[in-house]
Amino acid sequence: MQSVLGGVLLAGSFAGLCFWDKRLFKLKKEIIPLHVCACVVCVLFVFGLFHLLMAGALLLTMFGLAGLAFGFRSYTWIIRGNLLKTAAVCGACIWLLWKLYDSQGVMFASSNFSHYGPIAKYLLMYHTFPDKNTSLFDFYAYPPGTALFIYWGGRLLGRKAVYLVTMQTFLGLCSVTTLLASGKRRLSEIYIFVYTGVFFICAREGGNRAEELLVDVLLASLVIAAFFIATEYSEDETKAIVSLSPVLTLIVLVKNSGLFFAMFVFVYWLIVGKHTVKKMLCFLSFSGALLLWNIHVKIAFAGCESSENALSLSYWMQMFMQKDSDVFRELMVRFGRAQITFNNGRSFIVLYYIIWMLIIFILSRKTGYKYRKIMVLNTVLMTMYISYQIMLLMMYLFSFTSGQAQILSGYSRFNITALMILYGGMAITILCCPEIFQREKMQNAGVVCAIAFLTLATVKDIRFDLLGTKREQMDINGRAHQQFEYIKEKAHIEENLKQKLLIYVSEEEDSRFYSTFYLSKVAQYVFWSEHIQVVTAENVEELGKGDADWVILYIPDSEALEQAERIADNKVIICNWDKDSMDIVMGLRQCE
Repeated sequence: MQSVLGGVLLAGSFAGLCFWDKRLFKLKKEIIPLHVCACVVCVLFVFGLFHLLMAGALLLTMFGLAGLAFGFRSYTWIIRGNLLKTAAVCGACIWLLWKLYDSQGVMFASSNFSHYGPIAKYLLMYHTFPDKNTSLFDFYAYPPGTALFIYWGGRLLGRKAVYLVTMQTFLGLCSVTTLLASGKRRLSEIYIFVYTGVFFICAREGGNRAEELLVDVLLASLVIAAFFIATEYSEDETKAIVSLSPVLTLIVLVKNSGLFFAMFVFVYWLIVGKHTVKKMLCFLSFSGALLLWNIHVKIAFAGCESSENALSLSYWMQMFMQKDSDVFRELMVRFGRAQITFNNGRSFIVLYYIIWMLIIFILSRKTGYKYRKIMVLNTVLMTMYISYQIMLLMMYLFSFTSGQAQILSGYSRFNITALMILYGGMAITILCCPEIFQREKMQNAGVVCAIAFLTLATVKDIRFDLLGTKREQMDINGRAHQQFEYIKEKAHIEENLKQKLLIYVSEEEDSRFYSTFYLSKVAQYVFWSEHIQVVTAENVEELGKGDADWVILYIPDSEALEQAERIADNKVIICNWDKDSMDIVMGLRQCE
């Protein structure tokens, strides 16, 4: 009941904020939802720095509800206009609700539980930014961008994972629907459907599901939206400043690498628009936000400069000095191979983009200023991609451990952001400059080529997704989250930072299904405890009575059960897997 009432209030408040946005800034209605989301994050960020998150969220909600009441009769502007645009937005919302209902908010990638999930949950529980006394995060220096937006909605909906994922997915959809603002022709609007579908299918490789808390796909969609806004408002400096400033601030608050992408958007806007001092206001907004966050990190996490992925010179030098010549050699070989080996269909996007630029050059030789704008956009995007690869190499050298650098840990997930932005550049060219495809017999040729290229680039991923070759591993990973949530509910285990939980697994199960790290992070997030241990039969003898308040046992034999009861004083939860059907088979002891 709380989630239903909260959802109604949240929807009403968001609609009211959209009304105020339209009334104050006169932006296109398709851009307004993303602009509102970005402004919400910026406002909560400022309030959060002063430990006033709850007050900020309450003010935003009340301000939105006031806008709903004040402008109730003016809401025809939301649906007025092309019916296809309205259908696209409604279809996206229906897709969102269906996907989230189907997944029940079950998350898979470990980063959901090591950072993105915990930071959102922390804000909802304590209404303040975390400090050094919290050990539930692996990357304390990461900015809290998406967690702030989740916090605004989560206060009304609740803390369940499905609600957290809903808020973040909604933010991603708002960025995608921004592109509808330039749908001047039906073919361009139909292209939005192709663009959106292929975009989210591309994103699924390596666990980059759009309906999780990972921010790689979200960051790409936000950057694409920012490039689009800079293109659409290149002749209107005031609207460009008003719309870009909060969006670029949101980008830098979503992830540290957001500053890199925000700078390229800003440079592109400087080139294609008028050169005035006013544009520095936009630069000051996003650079100032990141500066404020770094100051907060130094104060709140004093003495933690050498923590993992910290933004400090001491940590970078520490990581660099631990790498020997063999590590450097292996890193350079693997990284170089990653640039020239097309091991999946999506990697061909880079090659297709080069072909795309040649097509644009041929089709737009006589289009004057539009030709310049188009070529500047595509040149900036290609320069951005090359620079991003160099930045990734520096990251492996200075920010990652030797073991992580040797295997290019996370490269596929990091690289998807840049690849998706290249893909978005094609969409922006079609939607913002359709006239280049309307000359003589070349009408619509560019759209056809783009759709063909982008479809071919993802054929391999689409085939794998339909055949379910990746689905099995995702289901295996998702079992831990799903089962721990079930255990917490049925065993009535309260979230307690000091509570000690022991996860007892067999060697076979540990190696086949989960890593120790993964299980511990999922349990830490679900049970909200700083004292999680994952043990096997080899080291369980070292534990004594009282070393755990609860034992989750994955070995249903009498000897293991006896050991578990000895440690946790009969507070044991016995768990088994039906590995064929992937259904959860539960047995509860001393918990019913």
